[in-house]
Amino acid sequence: MSVPDQPLSPENDDAAAQTAGAKALAFADIGLPIGSKIQIEPPASLKLPRVFASLLGYWEGLSLLITMPRGPRGELIPLLENETLVMRAFVRQAAFAFAADILRVCRAPYPYLHLTYPSKVTSSLIRKYPRVRCKLVADVFSVTASQMGQALPSVAVISNISASGALVDGREAIGGVGDTLQLQLQLPLHGVKTPLTVQAVVRVMTPSSTALQNGQDLCHFGVEFVNLTSEQEVLLKSFVYQKMVDEPKSMV
Repeated sequence: MSVPDQPLSPENDDAAAQTAGAKALAFADIGLPIGSKIQIEPPASLKLPRVFASLLGYWEGLSLLITMPRGPRGELIPLLENETLVMRAFVRQAAFAFAADILRVCRAPYPYLHLTYPSKVTSSLIRKYPRVRCKLVADVFSVTASQMGQALPSVAVISNISASGALVDGREAIGGVGDTLQLQLQLPLHGVKTPLTVQAVVRVMTPSSTALQNGQDLCHFGVEFVNLTSEQEVLLKSFVYQKMVDEPKSMV
């Protein structure tokens, strides 16, 4: 039985507790609704990025049931009994991390996992949409311009981000206030680059004073993410939470 050596595992969360105000509690105290998305760290031997499953149910103190996690192409992840999974979930303004061993890999009546009941859950309160500094390169495509037959892709840099929006630095031609953009980027989650494509609406647009001095047409775009799926929201929150724990000074 192998435990992934990750800083956000419950066993290694003491530093996270000091940094992000985390505390330990029982799984039943989370209030995680049935059907909630759970992010799973596959065993290190599989060399896979994080995947998702859904909570099917639990018997307090005995066991936990989740759907079989699937890979990016919909394939079932090849998990074995007695392997340990490190999992994370979000409920309202809190992030939770916990681990459980696989008791049984079940194929009928549908693929699901029977897990041990988590002995420890680490929680950290997150204020509504915390924002962290970053430097993420994104391909930006104007949805508004494409509807007018004038779409030109552009490369921009995301300088800070939250689960609700971001500050994007790019050329003025990207768009104007009220325009809808599509952002394609790679979120680095513990060494694994996870692709993410989201739509966002430009709420604020201001020229870059530094760029103006250099004769460039760079601008700061304050954008709000729209129409996020639950998985996109989990990925964004996971990235923000990771930055909060690993780089507390990155918080805006």
